[in-house]
Amino acid sequence: MKWKKAVIAILLGGSSLAWAQWDESQVQALKMPQSGVVNDHLIVGGQPDEDDFKSFKSWGVVRVINLRVPGEKNFVAEEEAWAKSAGMEYLSLPVAGKDISLEQSLALKKLLGGQKKTLLHCSSSNRVGALLAINRFLFEPMSTKEALAYGEKHGLKSLEEMTKGVLNDPETQALKKKITAGKKRIKQYGMSLKGKLMDGMKKGPAQAVQSCQLAVKEMRETGSERVGRSSLKVRNPENSPEPALQAVLKEWQDRKVGADDFQLVEDGKSMILAKPIYMQGLCVTCHGAKVSPDIEAQLKKLYPQDLARGYKVGDFRGVFHTEI
Repeated sequence: MKWKKAVIAILLGGSSLAWAQWDESQVQALKMPQSGVVNDHLIVGGQPDEDDFKSFKSWGVVRVINLRVPGEKNFVAEEEAWAKSAGMEYLSLPVAGKDISLEQSLALKKLLGGQKKTLLHCSSSNRVGALLAINRFLFEPMSTKEALAYGEKHGLKSLEEMTKGVLNDPETQALKKKITAGKKRIKQYGMSLKGKLMDGMKKGPAQAVQSCQLAVKEMRETGSERVGRSSLKVRNPENSPEPALQAVLKEWQDRKVGADDFQLVEDGKSMILAKPIYMQGLCVTCHGAKVSPDIEAQLKKLYPQDLARGYKVGDFRGVFHTEI
């Protein structure tokens, strides 16, 4: 399918500030038309002016994504210079109104950084609302009507019928079903693994190491091999990442990815749904810089090539992944 070519990985970024620190009225007071807050890391609107960029800088915006097509009516060529002079990353994703599509929405999803303070705009926020509606529909449990309402909230107007057509297209509907099923598999896998680990901990941390190994083996043998785990520092070499996942892991290692964010990855043969894994308090018992002698002995016995050490609570550990 043509949209697969547009997606290598859907990535997120990180930042320490949050839009919730400001009243939304600050954003709506900008000269930028249809300006508004989407979440704690993303604001959207129509074409901003140079004064608006001064406000963006003071709020900690570090990235600008422009959906306007160079050469379109009233295109502001100076914007890239405004962004760069303010120390912001400037990204151009030209989307003409007639080009609203699944392909374009996924291309935007790839660029959007989960917690990296971002301004996303077009000329009036119409294209912004359209693409956000499609992505929201794909990754969240909402109907076509709800997705369109979400898009309208963020600027969707004259492109509503075109957006509705994309949402109702069989290809979009099929992808949504695959993403929903993949999310469910990953959630069930994680809950099952955690439960077996907790049971093992009742017998002591060293026993939990073996319980974890047996649990993964059992889930593979019962058909759960459709879900896996991978990391740049694996405990078991069998979990080493394929090239596409490796690229995502390297990117996510340097950026703060939403813990509950599911992302798509193209591996050249199929689409993979991935979810980040972060270190929790219990995890550092066996993955921390220092472990007890009995755990150390068990790890050397079961995982002689273990690299999954030296983590702290909150560190990015790796991903759960499943083919969709």
